[in-house]
Amino acid sequence: MEKYAKNMPKDWTPPVAGWSAKIDPECTEIVIGYFGYQFKKGEDLQPTHFLNWYAELLKIENAPIHSERGLVIDKDGYENGYYISYWNSKDSYDQWRMSSQFTTWWDSEDRITDSLGYWAEPMVIPLDRFETLFSSEDKAGAATMFSDFKGPIQEHNYWGGMRDRLKISEVNLLKGNSENLTEQSLNPTLGKRIHLKTPENLAIIRSAQNLTKSTDEEKVYYNRDVYPHLVKGMEFIDNNPIETGCCSSRFSKELSMDGKETEKTFGFAYFLTLEHLENWSKTHPTHLAIFNSFLKMVQSLEGKIDIKLWHEVSVLPKGQVFEYINCHPKTGLLPWFK
Repeated sequence: MEKYAKNMPKDWTPPVAGWSAKIDPECTEIVIGYFGYQFKKGEDLQPTHFLNWYAELLKIENAPIHSERGLVIDKDGYENGYYISYWNSKDSYDQWRMSSQFTTWWDSEDRITDSLGYWAEPMVIPLDRFETLFSSEDKAGAATMFSDFKGPIQEHNYWGGMRDRLKISEVNLLKGNSENLTEQSLNPTLGKRIHLKTPENLAIIRSAQNLTKSTDEEKVYYNRDVYPHLVKGMEFIDNNPIETGCCSSRFSKELSMDGKETEKTFGFAYFLTLEHLENWSKTHPTHLAIFNSFLKMVQSLEGKIDIKLWHEVSVLPKGQVFEYINCHPKTGLLPWFK
């Protein structure tokens, strides 16, 4: 089998330290499930029944090992609140998803006629298709399921490091079924339950920023000189899907598990392929502006920063089943895949 060369420069030494989650050898895949609600912002609606239902699901047998929460107003003006839940076993996830506590509510015909919309984007990820990168040994996301970090690692801080951290990239170029996104006709989706299957090698990134431990000086600098570039970049990929290959982007506030705002944000985006994600990251002015403004902040503060940055990237095998119930037609992957 042909092996592909790494992108790492010869004799590479990263200028800053980075860590990756050290995943237990007996774990062969992880499951990340995104489960959300939506309603038009300004409508007098509350997602109380969804939140109560999911809170109970976190207590039953085979419940996720770890969960977090996000909140975003999408570009069509809908509030989307959601949970991000993690399992270290597909069997555990399947048992949880098939439990009566889940199916009785979720599969009910009442969801189709509800005043809210609901969506589920669960993904089963073989470990050779998953990578993480952390600026510090502070756990978040999938890393919370495992006992330790590995590092400092060498495969980071150069263009192509993300691909190098994916073990499958040694033998697979991770090409997609298509070079370009093709928009489907926007058929009515409200009042319907729609399932779609993902294409081969869809790439997902969740990239997070945590200012909880930052000094006031750092927060002022970040919010003035870095955050506006981050927002602009997230808006660009969301508004230019054909050019970027970005199928869906949700730049979100992270909430505490009891629904309070935190000093954390994250981008959560789907790209048609890893190459589309790489091209935007490496070449587009909106991402380079984020990158360069952050470097200037580090230099101005003489390296004394306490912001915690991390991401997790997945490249999916085809056929993950996403579900949208009573959602508007531009929700998630609905515009792009049948």
